[in-house]
Amino acid sequence: MVELSARSDSLSGMTTGSTAPASVTEGIDASVTIKLSKLDELRGANAVANDRIAELEKQLIEEKQRDRTGEIARLRELLRDTFIVVRFAVANLPPETTKMWPSLALKSIVDKLPLMPDFNVDDQAFINELKQFRREIYEIDRIRAARDENDTRLKEVSDGIDLDLPPPASE
Repeated sequence: MVELSARSDSLSGMTTGSTAPASVTEGIDASVTIKLSKLDELRGANAVANDRIAELEKQLIEEKQRDRTGEIARLRELLRDTFIVVRFAVANLPPETTKMWPSLALKSIVDKLPLMPDFNVDDQAFINELKQFRREIYEIDRIRAARDENDTRLKEVSDGIDLDLPPPASE
């Protein structure tokens, strides 16, 4: 038999199963005596309940991810097609000849691409390409800003903060 003992300073008038506010229960020690076999039984029931909870949570996640209408597959295909267009634009529209590249949108792609369920090593290479391209945009924007002091593009988009690069040295 396992005995858990405790002391009570102010439990007068409370019945078994009653709940007291925290202010009343502070400093209260309680005593429970149960057989070891009952304790083991309770622990076993708790383990079974926890296993069942984990199983149900897994089923819930699987159900949320199920694509009954094919909508997720179509959206994934749309994203993959969009990446083809982005690759084409990056390859054919260098920042030296194209102003106002949407650098923050490229950062968003870099940040969210790893969340795709079918993310693979090719996608990681694509992320690396986009990061390098964003660095090039940043450098070209710095050169443009140096030529034109009224250019606000440098402060609005290419401040170096969103590139994981150190900010430009102050002059």
